[in-house]
Amino acid sequence: MLNGQKVVVVIPAYNVQEQIGKTIEEIPEFVDAIIVVEDNSTDATLVKIRGVDSDRVVLERTERNSGVGGATTKGFAAGLRMGGDLFVKVDGDGQMDPGRMKDLLLPLLNGFDYAKGNRFLHTQELKEMPAVRLFGNYVLTFMTKLASGYWDIFDPQNGYVAIKR
Repeated sequence: MLNGQKVVVVIPAYNVQEQIGKTIEEIPEFVDAIIVVEDNSTDATLVKIRGVDSDRVVLERTERNSGVGGATTKGFAAGLRMGGDLFVKVDGDGQMDPGRMKDLLLPLLNGFDYAKGNRFLHTQELKEMPAVRLFGNYVLTFMTKLASGYWDIFDPQNGYVAIKR
């Protein structure tokens, strides 16, 4: 619980056997439930999820690979059925810092319905990002702005998001 709100983390997980255990373990204690949506992986992701010892973890599975959007939607629906108030999507590959989750949730506690992370505000993490990926993100950000007309939005490809019920 955070300020009396039930917090649910949704983790879409596809072929992330090496990272999923650590990703789950790093979720902060104030999170009430961690819904991991195993998206029909071809590696040992399912085995690794089942190996995590936590009563907060709820396993959901897709019958066929539905992609990050489909897995996220399935996780949010499960969280709604559980009575979640605030939802955070964290990718299973460990690229998002759960230590920043309270910062991401703060706008929701102050009247906003949705918040989105921005990797370009954190120069240390940018130094760790491969140059090709960084360049690609800048190009995709510019193309998204050009196509949408929303020039004030930055890092639209970032999937670290929080949303209210």
